[in-house]
Amino acid sequence: MNTLREIGWVALGAALIVGCFYAGAFIKSAFGLIIPDNVIGLFLMLALLGTGVLPVSWVEPASKWLLFFLPMLFVPIYVMAARDKALWAQWGWVIVPGMMVAVAVMWIVVGHFSQFLNRRLEGDNADDATAEINGGMPSTSPGRDKNP
Repeated sequence: MNTLREIGWVALGAALIVGCFYAGAFIKSAFGLIIPDNVIGLFLMLALLGTGVLPVSWVEPASKWLLFFLPMLFVPIYVMAARDKALWAQWGWVIVPGMMVAVAVMWIVVGHFSQFLNRRLEGDNADDATAEINGGMPSTSPGRDKNP
């Protein structure tokens, strides 16, 4: 049941994002603007989120899902590179290890950064929980520097 609810939130968010895109296309054609319709849709989404008309919680699950799959949306770049046999014949021995190193470095950097953020958030939450337990007084555990 919980998974079904999550799927529903992702579907609602995706529908709202796509709706803003189509609204941007409509606005572009209705007013004869030269701005791309997806940019107009982006500003429309920004305006709706900024004014609070559209709560962030409605589009956040879908946006996280879309950001997760974003690299796969650049398929034309990969197809073009894969079709160029002369490029791979001449430079494949450099490109493949370079891509592998780049991906490994990206994983390491993102992993360390997410662990840093997680420790920081856990530290903030731990301070709040300790203060709640101590009747609103912050913890004075040894080894923790609490200089004002």
